[in-house]
Amino acid sequence: MMYKSLFAVFLLLLSVSVRAEVVQINNNQLQDLVKKGVTLVDVRTLDEWVETGVVAGSEKMTFFDARGNYDAEKWLAGLQQLASNDQPVVLICWTGSRSRMIADWLNQGLGYQQVYNVERGIKDWIGAGEAVVRE
Repeated sequence: MMYKSLFAVFLLLLSVSVRAEVVQINNNQLQDLVKKGVTLVDVRTLDEWVETGVVAGSEKMTFFDARGNYDAEKWLAGLQQLASNDQPVVLICWTGSRSRMIADWLNQGLGYQQVYNVERGIKDWIGAGEAVVRE
């Protein structure tokens, strides 16, 4: 019985150790990934999209609402229509904090292997003079 427990722990550690980490990216890396056709998901709210615009090609999928509530199952179902867990995905929010939490969840909890987080978010993108699309 003890060996089964040790083996289970070993397999768990092995699976964690081979899992790729979330990659923090900057504006130049974001541009390169978007040019390659990698799915870019803006996780901010409608009000934020209206206020600042979005990076061209972004999929707008609010994760946390204005009150901080979320429906992870519904959000994940939407994401899976855009990118399966074996396809790369880039997440962006205002400063990179919300998107980082979601990226870690996708990577560690759901097995997404190629998750990128725009480290300083759209705030840095706009601050650098990069173009946004307003709808």
